[in-house]
Amino acid sequence: MLAARLLFFVGCIGSLGGCSFHSNQLSALSTLWSEDSGPQKNWRVSWDGELTDVYAINAQDQIIFADGDGFLLRFDGWQITSIEGVLPGGEALNLDIIDDQNDQSLILKYSGSRSNFGQQRCTRWSLVNGSDADAASDLIYQQRCDSGMAVATHSLRLNSDRQLLALRFTFHPARPPAIVRYMGN
Repeated sequence: MLAARLLFFVGCIGSLGGCSFHSNQLSALSTLWSEDSGPQKNWRVSWDGELTDVYAINAQDQIIFADGDGFLLRFDGWQITSIEGVLPGGEALNLDIIDDQNDQSLILKYSGSRSNFGQQRCTRWSLVNGSDADAASDLIYQQRCDSGMAVATHSLRLNSDRQLLALRFTFHPARPPAIVRYMGN
């Protein structure tokens, strides 16, 4: 009987040691799995006194900036085409881009599903620093936009590989432009 108890005690101690070993392995694996190695919100949108960290998602003909909580911005490479999550009531803001061949300008019309917010007449984009051939520096493109009540300058900053680093763009013609910039890894 004493031998049976001793054997049972040794077996329990041995199994506790095994459990402890497996528990340490499980803890290490859990730590690895819980580390955030997925996509990062490495872009920041600054507009109207608000800061929103967002993901940049490369889609077929556009970049979509999203925060996962309702903010969604679509950028076609030159112009923002729609924004969600900035207007009261969850209304989406759409930008229609009209190419005016008469005076070589672009007209940006800002509207929602229930409202027209106004428009801006913009110059075409122009390179304001360096040259397309200069591969050593960032490239900055600008366009000047006039809503009739205020003038704004939109800009795009690209690195030497022509990857977007920042943009400054009007979300709503009655408010100052927003800034969207890459924050790094």
